[in-house]
Amino acid sequence: MSWLDELKIGDKVIVGNYKENDIATVSRITKTLVLIKYPKFSIEEKYSRKDGKKVPYNSYSFHTRSLKQWTIEEEKQILLNKKYKNNRYRFRDLKVTDAEIEIMLNALDEFRAKNTG
Repeated sequence: MSWLDELKIGDKVIVGNYKENDIATVSRITKTLVLIKYPKFSIEEKYSRKDGKKVPYNSYSFHTRSLKQWTIEEEKQILLNKKYKNNRYRFRDLKVTDAEIEIMLNALDEFRAKNTG
């Protein structure tokens, strides 16, 4: 029995391809499909309950999305990657290195922690 067989409505799953991952919620389950919904959008996508691949499956595409088992560590990593990607986009016009951006982000996190405490 795989983890896909144990899913219930409302469970979190990780949806991703070779490059990006996102967090979604199971909205419905049928005999052969798992339907997930993204929290920010009203989009519902279908995934196979057998192997977790998006339906319809395209074996020639690197961008085929699939379901992965959710863990708190994975969620933290996904949120950290999104934060980094968004902030890297904001700093794209500045001539700074990744290490300098990391220093700025850490200082910003410390400032927020002190002021929201």
